[in-house]
Amino acid sequence: MRLSVFHPQQVESQLLIDLKKIYASVWPQNQLTDAALNSLIEQQQPSLYVAMFNERHIAAALLNIVGSTANLSHFTVRDLTRRRGVGKYLLTQLELIAKAQGATTIVTTLNEQEQPFSGFLVAMGYEEQNGKWCKAL
Repeated sequence: MRLSVFHPQQVESQLLIDLKKIYASVWPQNQLTDAALNSLIEQQQPSLYVAMFNERHIAAALLNIVGSTANLSHFTVRDLTRRRGVGKYLLTQLELIAKAQGATTIVTTLNEQEQPFSGFLVAMGYEEQNGKWCKAL
């Protein structure tokens, strides 16, 4: 099956199971409850996007577009599927989605836990500017 990226339109049990696995290493348990994840899936802004392969969700991120700026957050690839191009594919698709919705810049801020992600961002063409990672679309 092919890798795909989409914004889930409804809550499904497999999506909840997979999101718990994706975010298990980065979010506290109280953010991994069914109720918290339902709220995350159903909210309009920021929008949740997931990458799916073989009927399993393997990566996720939040994208919030305000004017000409797309804000990326909570970008995570499941531990078992890292270093296989999933993150690159997800980020590329999110950039295309943001551009199609009128964004000209995509921005993300990293916390201490996400600092290893900075090397990935550099490889994807992002530059650090005033503590934020930016890329023109």
